[in-house]
Amino acid sequence: MIGSSLIRFTFSERFVNKLKVILGLKGDPYYELENISRLGRYNSGTTNLINPVFKFVDSESFINQYLEIFENNILYFKSDKEKPLILDCGSNIGLSITYFKRLYPRSKIIGFEPDPKIFDILKYNLKNFDSEELELHNKAAWHKETTLSFIPDNADGGALHKKGTLKVKSLDLNDYLRQPVELLKIDIEGAEHDVLPSICGNLKNVKFLFLEVHLDRNKPEQIEDIFKLLRENHFTYSFNSVRNMNFKLLSTPIEEEGFIQQLNIFAINENS
Repeated sequence: MIGSSLIRFTFSERFVNKLKVILGLKGDPYYELENISRLGRYNSGTTNLINPVFKFVDSESFINQYLEIFENNILYFKSDKEKPLILDCGSNIGLSITYFKRLYPRSKIIGFEPDPKIFDILKYNLKNFDSEELELHNKAAWHKETTLSFIPDNADGGALHKKGTLKVKSLDLNDYLRQPVELLKIDIEGAEHDVLPSICGNLKNVKFLFLEVHLDRNKPEQIEDIFKLLRENHFTYSFNSVRNMNFKLLSTPIEEEGFIQQLNIFAINENS
């Protein structure tokens, strides 16, 4: 997710909206985002941008998600179905699910969020949606049912990791892919490299795939494996980089674990 310096640049770039903030036009979303940005990282709060009282746990990640999802519409897809089935892996506090519900009010959405603290916020933010059309699981999307180690970060970057001190339950994502799925969203902070190969047998049932890919510094082959898997399963894809890359970053000696790059991949099943 983007840092506070980029967020500040985004605001300054939008001169007209910045002027609205200066003039105190409270009805404008950028007035509210400017106020939220003043809270600083890892500070929780509420906002009326999404619902009358929408909770967030981290100001910076909320701003980034709001700009990506509601301003840039990165999750928009066109469906001819009145009730498309959407699987949301990594639902966080519910911005993506809220967006999907605004796009297709009668859609059936199944959301997965392993962090128990974040999951409580997720349930609160989505409490007004019809429970028959929204199914939420406090579990990690995985390739089998088990217990896994998890590192929370009190924002949007909690991840499965062998060094995690929090234990979370997981489920087999294949159990939800044995039916036509209009959109599969996978934003699971690095676990996609384990999950995606395990669901290949059922990707034929997925029409649209949104995949947030985290590339490990010590595993340069990861991106090649992802693209090969998508082509072998008949997906046309495109992508953008969340982090600006340059030669300096690329040539930095690899001394420790960590993500060097993050991509958003948009894929469409050619056979759908």
